[in-house]
Amino acid sequence: MPPPPVPIKTSCQLSPCPPRWDAGLFGPCSASCGGGERVHPVRCVQEHGTNVVEVQDAECHPQTAPNAVEKCNLQHCPARWRVSEPGECSVVCGPGETERVVSCVRSEHGQEVEVDQSFCSLQIKPPDTVPCVVDVCPIGWESKGETPILKSGVLPRSRQAPVYVWSPVISQCSKTCGNGTLQVWFSCVDHQTRLGVTDVHCDPTTKPPPQYETCNTSPCPRMWHSKQGVCSVTCGGGVANRVLYCAGERDGEEEVVEDSECSDFPKPTAVVSCNNHSCPARWRVFSAAPCSASCDLGLAQRTVSCVQFVHGRESVVPEESCHAAIKPATTVPCLVRVCTFRWEVKPWSQCSVPCGYGIQSRAVSCMGPSHPEPLSPQFCMHMPKPITIQGCYMGGCGDAAPTSDVITAVTPQQQLDHPSPSPTEPITILQATAATIPTPKPRACGQLLLEESGIVDLKDMTGRCTVSIGRPLDEVIYIKMQSGSLNCSEKEFVVFFDRLALVKKCEQVAGSELTTRTNVLLVRQNLLISGNGVVFTYNSQKNIKKSHHQDCDIQLFSPTGVFENPTTANANHTCRVLINAPPSVKIKIQALHIGLMFNSTNSQSTYIMIRDMNVLKTNVFKGQQLFQWHSSGNMAEIEFHGDYLNAKGSFRAEYSFMRLRH
Repeated sequence: MPPPPVPIKTSCQLSPCPPRWDAGLFGPCSASCGGGERVHPVRCVQEHGTNVVEVQDAECHPQTAPNAVEKCNLQHCPARWRVSEPGECSVVCGPGETERVVSCVRSEHGQEVEVDQSFCSLQIKPPDTVPCVVDVCPIGWESKGETPILKSGVLPRSRQAPVYVWSPVISQCSKTCGNGTLQVWFSCVDHQTRLGVTDVHCDPTTKPPPQYETCNTSPCPRMWHSKQGVCSVTCGGGVANRVLYCAGERDGEEEVVEDSECSDFPKPTAVVSCNNHSCPARWRVFSAAPCSASCDLGLAQRTVSCVQFVHGRESVVPEESCHAAIKPATTVPCLVRVCTFRWEVKPWSQCSVPCGYGIQSRAVSCMGPSHPEPLSPQFCMHMPKPITIQGCYMGGCGDAAPTSDVITAVTPQQQLDHPSPSPTEPITILQATAATIPTPKPRACGQLLLEESGIVDLKDMTGRCTVSIGRPLDEVIYIKMQSGSLNCSEKEFVVFFDRLALVKKCEQVAGSELTTRTNVLLVRQNLLISGNGVVFTYNSQKNIKKSHHQDCDIQLFSPTGVFENPTTANANHTCRVLINAPPSVKIKIQALHIGLMFNSTNSQSTYIMIRDMNVLKTNVFKGQQLFQWHSSGNMAEIEFHGDYLNAKGSFRAEYSFMRLRH
């Protein structure tokens, strides 16, 4: 059997399909009842083979386009009761009733339409009246005694919860006539009992602010007025005179009229009592007894009593009525006349070193002819005070190097960048005594010079060389430059510092002069070129210009010692202890005793202030805690304030000079 013939396929060309409208699925209805709308997408499309392509809406016939929106859920919505806002409350204060409109409505085409109430018969109709509360009551509500008539469904007042309202409270009028003012404020009360309760029971947001109203506007009759003068005493009962006059009031202003127009009223008295409260008791110092000494300082006894002013008379009362802490002293110093005063000099102390050069000191006190104890130095200031510090020499020390950290005030101390001298290099310190020890040229670097005068040769002292000069507080130091060769371009210079001012020189040095304003001077030379340097002389002189220290200040040059707080009777200044050590030496201070009692009265004003003069740094120490302090240089000032200036021996400390370790 022959095979079936194979169909022959040929291509054909058909015309494109015309555009047509294509509608999508509808979306949800806009309302569940009462008539809503739903939307579905409509577009113009055209088929190209198996593909459907969206084209412009103008390609499709507009009359054949389906509607994009159609109605839905046309059935009526169920009716419901609608309640209006309540009207005005039936009472002016507290609980009452208010009416409202209740109607049956149904939603149609997106709007609520009122219908017959039969459509809402299956639902419970809300009441036409509801309870209400007026929580801000008007003035006089208590006297109205209103009792609202409650309809069915509203509980009687006795069975309701308490109702709290803001009730007005009215003050008395400020005047009985002539336009006074009264204040109205609101307090929280229980409406039923009308008893006051705390404000937390009422709504704070509805509380009205205080109000002011005019009252008693009728004009006042003419009556006696008065202007009172100053009371004869500030306490204890006195009298005051007053001027009486007849006056009325017109347009709010006082109007003075003839006294005869007040004849219907009794005229008040012209003298009245005043300040009848008791005066506080106080201490009174009566006359003192004669001084116990005919000259010099003595003591005088005086009577101190507690008195109180009552009814114009001062009477002595028990001392318990006055404050014991402020009772004046019954024994006071007295001075009838100045006796002959003199300086009393004690023997010199031992030298501060076992060998070599050191210092020694002695006590100098001001004494009177009839007083066995030392007096204030002020009584002896009419004559020069003997020196209290001088140099001393205890023989050669050999080649043994000192090993202790505590050094003497005249031991040469080299700077860190200066080479140490050879063991055989001699050292010369000029002494204040008559004895003269022949020595070669001294090496001044690192020394503290305490002599009245001397020559300092800093030539060939390359590097940094520092010399310190110290004298008693009532002296100044005069410097005369004998020679000087310094190269300013190489930053060679010499600096003078006297604790108040600093002077720096590098040219025109020779022949220049300088006088310090204080009793100490620090000289520092910076030298780079061998052969250069300065040579100067110094002399101490009495300070005849403005003094920069107080009589109670104390100057210390010894390498170790114990000092106490100086005291003064002058409340206008403080007292200091000034400590000066050799250059390149530090000062250590260890507090040993603080005997003051601190309280809220003196804790801020009573303190010790220590200044490190080399770096201008200050430390303040308060309270009873013992402390230790170290300087960064060779000058320290300890300044005392407050009760330290009045209590002798209330502070004691130990100090020493400490070598800088290389």
